[in-house]
Amino acid sequence: MRFRSGNDGVAVYHIVLAFRVVPTDGKSQLVISRLRSSLQLLVEKHASLRTCLQISDDNLSELRQRTLPSSSFQVPLVESWIDSDNDLYNIIADDETNRSYFNLTQDHVFRCRVIRYREGNNDSVIVFNFHHSAFDGTSEVLFLDDLCEVYSTGELTDFTNEAPSYLDYARWERQLDMSASLAFWKNQLKDHQILELPYDRVCAEIVRTGRGSSVFVHNGDALGIYARQQQVTLFQLCLATYYVFLYKLIGSRDLMVGSFVANRTRPELSSMIGMFANLVPYRLAIEPQETFRQLIERVQNLCHSVLSHLGLPFQTLSKLLHPTRGIVTTLDFETVVTQYSLDNNLQLSRMTTPVNTMPFDLSLSFKYDLVTNIITGTFDYSLDVFDHQTIETLAHRFQLLLAQLLTDDQRPIYELSILLDSERQILHDFNPAILTPDFEPCHWIFSRRADDHPQKIGIVMEDQSLSYSEILYYAQQWAMHLLVTCHVNVGDLVLQVVERSIHAVLGVFAIWMCGAVYVPFNPRDPIAQLQQRIHNLEVDIVLVHDATRFYVTLDSDITIVELDRIPLEQHSDVSALDSISVISDDLSHIVFTSGSTGTPKA
Repeated sequence: MRFRSGNDGVAVYHIVLAFRVVPTDGKSQLVISRLRSSLQLLVEKHASLRTCLQISDDNLSELRQRTLPSSSFQVPLVESWIDSDNDLYNIIADDETNRSYFNLTQDHVFRCRVIRYREGNNDSVIVFNFHHSAFDGTSEVLFLDDLCEVYSTGELTDFTNEAPSYLDYARWERQLDMSASLAFWKNQLKDHQILELPYDRVCAEIVRTGRGSSVFVHNGDALGIYARQQQVTLFQLCLATYYVFLYKLIGSRDLMVGSFVANRTRPELSSMIGMFANLVPYRLAIEPQETFRQLIERVQNLCHSVLSHLGLPFQTLSKLLHPTRGIVTTLDFETVVTQYSLDNNLQLSRMTTPVNTMPFDLSLSFKYDLVTNIITGTFDYSLDVFDHQTIETLAHRFQLLLAQLLTDDQRPIYELSILLDSERQILHDFNPAILTPDFEPCHWIFSRRADDHPQKIGIVMEDQSLSYSEILYYAQQWAMHLLVTCHVNVGDLVLQVVERSIHAVLGVFAIWMCGAVYVPFNPRDPIAQLQQRIHNLEVDIVLVHDATRFYVTLDSDITIVELDRIPLEQHSDVSALDSISVISDDLSHIVFTSGSTGTPKA
């Protein structure tokens, strides 16, 4: 059930809208009786605002919606008097978090409060509080447009009792064939990973309070300018940005971000207030070597691919996700109107209020103001799992990344950094300038490069690839196996019979890390040459892999090491490799060439 009430925490499904009523002539005031009658007419038009949810007699786990008659429904409107803005924000916070304001099985799904100051100006504040079960983001615009029209004129245009209702939509939705969409999402979400955000603590679902807060991350028109230049929607741009940030933050390539979509697929739904919005998981695999521009193209393709499957109810879709940690983070993008004309002399000015509740762990929220073209971004977060300082740091990292993405979108993603200046300074202090010797083995140089660019792609072979850090990890594990299990010493000759592959490169690095000498052999050469080379060089160890395992049949006193069968993670401490020292005069490899006599020479 989407709108559950499983614990005694704060309400997380209240949508609170607060507006200052500003007299444009300096003297007009809000008329309460006129506001009440206007709301009454809105309730008559929009049946979803006078509904309740009741448990079915036939199925105790099923909620059914019942519409109350408009003639007997009284709009819940209360007046409050305050002394300061602090009192105002306390009232708004109470409206947002108090679970007792809505009893969905017996009562209303929205309420209105008019707040006046005891002293000072004539301004009033109207606070609307809706339960999410009957209201969504699109409903907000419809409600305010209708309210301004009826308050100003006393009537609503295009209002007829013959129009389809929200209950008509609910019946129609239940009759839809969703089998194709269900199959699509099963494939889309197969084996998805759970995002491991940098939590400050773990909190079980049953004891969550639902309390939340927010931290500012962005304010300006840079995103809008970039979106227009690249002909991409603001939602797609923000989603691509969030993917890159999550990848740089947690290192996971398999990313899933939830987002609410309007889900109003039929024209008759465009003017209907109700809960049509659907939570959709957008899953994408990051490719570190691609640029931000290339990622945007893939995000566009992703959005287009899910377009015809957005209507599958989240109650059904959620069964394909992890039962308690399916969607932990969301991206919210909302287009808002901050000014409404209530009548010729009164204007509604939308207030920005603090976030007090949070149903998800973390959400990146953007609001686009149609009047100013300014985009404001915040990180909204759950206080159950995050500390404020953690999100403050995340916000600074995001601002740093956003500047890089919008000014240099042709850089590979792996080159982008979310390190703060203070962290860069710490790295500098811990790694003072060191005099580099004239001689450095290439595997030492590679190790440093892997530390500097761990996510950079180092090897690409057909459909396989490894990053610098992955190459270093495999090579170190194999080198430790040669040292500990095979007792390889500095200067020992190790012959490698491996096809052209990633294994061949890793094997060379492993041999050099041991201080041993690399001796290659082409597996396409005659087996007699292999026997001769082993005999002449007195080789004791031969490296093979799956493609050459059955090619090499040697004497029992020769140790054959199968590279792709070396156990990984058996050597958590690879510090022994640091003590292996080689000098410029040490032999690194022996390569045989065929001379004029046809006899291979070293």
